[in-house]
Amino acid sequence: MNSIVEESVSFRSDVTLKGTLARPNTEAYQNPAIIIINGSGGADRDGNMKKPALMSDLYKELAPFFDRFRLCYVAI
Repeated sequence: MNSIVEESVSFRSDVTLKGTLARPNTEAYQNPAIIIINGSGGADRDGNMKKPALMSDLYKELAPFFDRFRLCYVAI
């Protein structure tokens, strides 16, 4: 399995969405992506909650799973 690289990204239209792209650490990378959009609750891009305190890094933990299927993800 490749190592995972995270980088900041933004998408602009009527509004600007900023997020984190997690992808395999390869030179030639051109695979489909899954977009994870957090709801209106208190979770951050990694899936952690402030109240109640829950630090699971849920979305970060999904990166190796998606990598097995040659997918990357964007957490917004």
